[in-house]
Amino acid sequence: MVMEIVGWRLSNSLALLSDAGHVLTDVLTLALGLLAIRFAERAHTSSMTYGFHRAEILAALVNGVSLIVVSLYIFYEAFLRFFHPPEVQAPILFVFAILGLLANIGTAKLLLSIRIRSLNLHAAFLHVIGDMLGSLGVVLGAMILYFTGITVIDPIIAAIIGCFILKNAFDVTIQSATVLLEAVPSEIDLQKLTQELLTIQGVQGIHELHVWCITSGFYALTGHVTIEDQKLSQAQIILDRINQLLREKFSIIHVTLQPEAAQVIAIDREKNTK
Repeated sequence: MVMEIVGWRLSNSLALLSDAGHVLTDVLTLALGLLAIRFAERAHTSSMTYGFHRAEILAALVNGVSLIVVSLYIFYEAFLRFFHPPEVQAPILFVFAILGLLANIGTAKLLLSIRIRSLNLHAAFLHVIGDMLGSLGVVLGAMILYFTGITVIDPIIAAIIGCFILKNAFDVTIQSATVLLEAVPSEIDLQKLTQELLTIQGVQGIHELHVWCITSGFYALTGHVTIEDQKLSQAQIILDRINQLLREKFSIIHVTLQPEAAQVIAIDREKNTK
């Protein structure tokens, strides 16, 4: 970041300054993400019965919003420079852009294999990809500027970079908001899940079914399952089958189900009708 700020002062390039601002945002948001991961590792308490797993999602939401702000700032500066393009030192710009690109490639390589472990790590990876695209765009812009002398290419490249950043920002923000709103995870088809449960021997019905995501890869389910009126030990066998299916086919390990006797429900409905 410091290197790119120095490069901006020497070259007067908006694209390089924008990339430096993006890196600054990365430093702050990745530090926040690291703190969130540490919080998620803390033990559950009597007041925080789910622990601090949601801290990771909050950090991812901050990452997404910060990316939106950065991209809007890039658009604003690019708009101003499009009509009044200043002189940019292409050779200096090219050198600093190459150095930034190499640094971003190295960072992206570190995060590539672990980005799927959590939404927060995925957001961090998107930040770095945004930086890498930014550096690549600056390199191309410096080459075009050097060989053609078209100064307007600098704000154009900056705006293109902003479009990529904005798309990634919306993706992360929407995913984070979906988790916080406790919507059904996109990876789980609720209708298919219900059909699978109804195929289990002894299950006669499912209602009041809720599935949500506590944090990345940590799914929870609650619901009422209708079974025949029988001993508790027999009902537990059915519940064990349900838990096994949910764990193996849908990766849901936090399950709370209330068994209800079919005959009792039928009698209650008849009373309510009368």
